Amino acid sequence: MLSPASDKLVLKERGLMKRIIITLFTVLMLLSTSSGCLNLNLKGIGHSSGDSTPFAYSAFKNIENYPNLQEAVNQESYLYIPKAQTYVIDNPIVIDRSKPIYIHGIDRLGTRLSPKNPDQPLFLVKRATTINLAGFSLNPPAGKKNYSPVIFQNTAPIEFELQDMSTNGNQMQVSAPGVFRFQGVVMNTTCGTASSAILVNHPQADVILVGGNSYDAGCTATQANPLGEYHHIWQKTGRLRVFDVGFQNNTGEGDIKIETGSALGIHQIAYVRSEGTGGHLDGTLPSEVLNVPSSGSAVNVVLVGVSLQPTTAANRTISMIASYNAAGTLYLAGNSSALGADYLVKGNAHQGTIVALGNYIASDKALSAVSAKTLIYASNMYYYCQQNNCIGDYSKTPFLRTLPMGADKSYQNISSANASLAVIPALEIPMPLTRPIMDVTLAGMTNIKDAGAKGDGVTDDTTAIQSALDSNQHVYFPPGTYRITKTLTFNHTNPGGWIAGSGAAVSVIRRDFSQMGGTWSTQAMAYSTVQGLTFQTAPFSAFDTTPIAAPNFDIEFTTGTVPASQENMIYNCVFDGGFSALAIGNSTTTMGSENMIINSVFKNAYRGFSAGSYNALNNLIYNGTFDKLAIMIGYGGTSGSGGTFGVFYGNATNISNSNFELMNSVDNTYVFHRLKSDAPYVFQRGYTSARFSLYFESSDFAPNPSLWNRQPIFSNAATALIFARSSLPGKITLGAPAAANTIVKIKSVFDDWSAYAPTSGESTYLSIDP
Repeated sequence: MLSPASDKLVLKERGLMKRIIITLFTVLMLLSTSSGCLNLNLKGIGHSSGDSTPFAYSAFKNIENYPNLQEAVNQESYLYIPKAQTYVIDNPIVIDRSKPIYIHGIDRLGTRLSPKNPDQPLFLVKRATTINLAGFSLNPPAGKKNYSPVIFQNTAPIEFELQDMSTNGNQMQVSAPGVFRFQGVVMNTTCGTASSAILVNHPQADVILVGGNSYDAGCTATQANPLGEYHHIWQKTGRLRVFDVGFQNNTGEGDIKIETGSALGIHQIAYVRSEGTGGHLDGTLPSEVLNVPSSGSAVNVVLVGVSLQPTTAANRTISMIASYNAAGTLYLAGNSSALGADYLVKGNAHQGTIVALGNYIASDKALSAVSAKTLIYASNMYYYCQQNNCIGDYSKTPFLRTLPMGADKSYQNISSANASLAVIPALEIPMPLTRPIMDVTLAGMTNIKDAGAKGDGVTDDTTAIQSALDSNQHVYFPPGTYRITKTLTFNHTNPGGWIAGSGAAVSVIRRDFSQMGGTWSTQAMAYSTVQGLTFQTAPFSAFDTTPIAAPNFDIEFTTGTVPASQENMIYNCVFDGGFSALAIGNSTTTMGSENMIINSVFKNAYRGFSAGSYNALNNLIYNGTFDKLAIMIGYGGTSGSGGTFGVFYGNATNISNSNFELMNSVDNTYVFHRLKSDAPYVFQRGYTSARFSLYFESSDFAPNPSLWNRQPIFSNAATALIFARSSLPGKITLGAPAAANTIVKIKSVFDDWSAYAPTSGESTYLSIDP
């Protein structure tokens, strides 16, 4: 039985008129948008069975209109949980159906489902096509170790999706066939309450994580587990792909443990940031992003753009990007550890192959501490320094490298015998999951027009909107143009929130252009969802005598202690105008990490997206459109240190200057997958001497002929650039005389690669075209 904060349900009257799923008028209005939202696909991406995501939230039924959740699941396909509170569930809820089931909540952390029976899961899956859970938390029973809120007993493959969720304190045990998607999921293993946040243990399970964060909170040195068998993600059988996930405070050795190979494909880890071991504060265990134990079978893994920055100084001398002890092939490209993990890869892989290209490690240890049947090391940058004493000190012995042709640091080719082995496999990143259109005021939400806003484009709606945001963090903007004359603020110290419009084409928040100010500002916004809105202010123009200087949509964190500003999910929005169309951490150096901006548009600004401080880390543009900008993405802050960002699927047009501005003081990584751009420069200049890596996968650069001067890349920073299956015309200019750089080209098309030459003795150029 379902109840708020108890095991007794307060029944509401039933018999409410069923809502129409969506009117033809609304469909046509939303799908005929000219605002440019890229690939607004209303199907659940990746549903091989053809199940469709419901068009709109009017199709969802309030669970409180049913006597219990089991009956609601039996009767309906689309269910909505309306309150930010704890619901105690008569469990398990059995899912045994031929139709899809979608259950969405109002608040990612505030809405919580807890089991009445601690010995049973919340959900028991016997048969399903698609299961999509979004916008609420799965709460474990107190004191229960390795509690799995969902148990899978299905024998036929399913598609299971956790989206914008929290699974804190649980272990998600994936032990059945199917495709399992985790997008924007917060996972806290609570100091050993769960030995891993996700356990993958079925040979036909294909598990994909994009975004989100896993951490082990509350541990002290006295609580360290002597066995070290704790990992954020633990694969025993099945396939694992992990993209854009942050890891902190692992109690054991490896953030990710992979024990076996998979017939479904190679394991892939890309654009992952780790802060290393936190549970063993005495430094007895190393920090490892990847741990592959001893195995005589082929365990094939790709690590691309992974960053390890151990926060515990004591364990840096025994830390590494990967520990590999199996047969098969381990590929490492564009990975970084500038805070002093001693080894790139360590282990005993006597039957295996290690391929390492364009990685960066600051260390005083030997270049390699791995035994393997085949070693292919090329164009890696090793900064030799005394441990814990090298940060910011570049006066010691310069970079050392292992090159395929001895000491020669000029243009290189991998030998023909190893060329095919050295090709880094292509990343397989799916398109994002999306959210249904908000076409109705859901229970628990404030309709902004009921709060007094007119939405007629003429009335000043500032006061009405601000009052609604101050009183409720779940607000709906029906179709309309909402004129404002002051920056709206959305500040709260309790996590969660849902700000939704009916689609960016029809729900517009517009600030008077003459005011040259932003539309939206936050000082403490975390774990919130924003969707279906256009935020419009004055466009930037270099020809104006006083062009707009304010960011349009600004996420900051300058006050308070929790929950900072992080882990927000933004869907199907348009950021139109401003100096930066969307900015994170421009005026502060506190949290602004792991936000995801999905199926959204950045246009008519100087800079499309800005990561403005060293704590604005691993933010992701996931299927984005950039148009009429000077800079696509870059640094726009005042702190003197920039954050990191990635793009998975992006299209940039009418970019007048460059794709990227880099101001990086954290020596981190950037990954770009399937990015297309017409900018005249890939990046025009680096603002820092910090070392960092950029990995371009299946990306195409076709500079606008009217702007192009045949120098699409220029940097004065020490940088590793890896291009895989990408195209780039023009000449590359890299490196000031004191800088060290490396460029690796893997099956990519450059119009005149042979003419490139390093600008200093510490630069290398490596071509792999088998």
